[in-house]
Amino acid sequence: MRYMRHVAAKVGARIAVDMNGQFGLMFDGWTSGTTLFVAIYGVFTKDGILSQVLLSISPAEYGQSAEAYLEMFDAVLELYNKDSAMIMFIVADNCATNQAIAPRLGVPLIGCASHRFNLAVCRYLEDYKSLIDQVQTLCIQLRYPQHHSGARLPHALQAAEIQRHSVVVDLPDVGSLRVDL
Repeated sequence: MRYMRHVAAKVGARIAVDMNGQFGLMFDGWTSGTTLFVAIYGVFTKDGILSQVLLSISPAEYGQSAEAYLEMFDAVLELYNKDSAMIMFIVADNCATNQAIAPRLGVPLIGCASHRFNLAVCRYLEDYKSLIDQVQTLCIQLRYPQHHSGARLPHALQAAEIQRHSVVVDLPDVGSLRVDL
């Protein structure tokens, strides 16, 4: 464990140097059971190359409010000898909490593209809500065997089998058939 702390200190010092004076923060949260975890990445360029380094993954011990996130950012940035005045932008999804964080930091929020796309699709589909609800109702009904044509499949197969046998009985000697062209 002693060596792990030493490596972590060296890696942290290197990240602090690489991040220099201006950077962005990219973050997202997820729950596991009843615990909310937040991952925070530093986004910066070094020698003209974009870098995204993991700064922290930790439980959100103080809640999910904008204030709690800002306190978490300050605590993480302190590990790298940085402060929130150095943040140039944040990248996160478009929830109300994140929208409240950006103005408090005085930086733009770059919303997650997939989240923005999802919001746009939902807005577009609002005009088709009744049709989508009808399709959803039908799909739910079709989950149960007694409601879809698959329940009648054995009977349909029996009819096809009978029809196939009648063709075979009617044509016992295929060789006797002759086609004149």
